[in-house]
Amino acid sequence: MLLTQRNEIQKDVDKKFKKFKQISEQSMLTMKTQNAIYMQKCKEADKKNNENKKECNEHIELLKQLLIAKNETGQYSEYSNMLTSH
Repeated sequence: MLLTQRNEIQKDVDKKFKKFKQISEQSMLTMKTQNAIYMQKCKEADKKNNENKKECNEHIELLKQLLIAKNETGQYSEYSNMLTSH
């Protein structure tokens, strides 16, 4: 028998290797697809997080401005009455 000829065991091993390689390629494709989906979801979450931070900062600034306005206009009369009554 020549070295290049395949016996039954080698053919069986080649067949199994081919199946395992096919499974491996499918799992790699699935992994790449799942990774792409994950990265897209991360970008969406980051975008939403940035929007929420922006809205939060705007709200905090509004509250600070309202506090300053109330202090300047003296709309805390109950607080000032409490201070003068003691």
